[in-house]
Amino acid sequence: MKKIILLTAVTLFMAATAFGGNSKADLFSYDKKEVQSDFKEINKVEQYVSAHQDATLHDVQTFYDVNGLNNQSDEMALLFDLDDMEWGSFAWGFCCWPVGFFVVGINDSKSQDEKTSYWIGTGTVVLLNGITVLATPTVYTY
Repeated sequence: MKKIILLTAVTLFMAATAFGGNSKADLFSYDKKEVQSDFKEINKVEQYVSAHQDATLHDVQTFYDVNGLNNQSDEMALLFDLDDMEWGSFAWGFCCWPVGFFVVGINDSKSQDEKTSYWIGTGTVVLLNGITVLATPTVYTY
């Protein structure tokens, strides 16, 4: 009975913290005109590559720079890079994820990079354990 009550309390606590706030409501908003202008630029590059089938990457980059197209390579970088990894938070997720959930996962004083690193560590240990379980042969003795 104690286990059921504890499990219910932990589940309710996790649900309350997961759906607690709507701080990133504009995360998926975009400017339609900006997207259309970006696609116009992509279409220009596509037309160049279609017309020059033997073009190399250097040729395309030269065309891209010479024609004044907006080079946004910095803005198009990955959302999370290995340079952003907080290894202490990763270790909390990898080595001791139940305690790390309280130390890093739901701690408001931790940065988004630390929380992402924690979840990457947790996901890594879950993935490795899953592979280990699936790779271990099951021996039945009767």
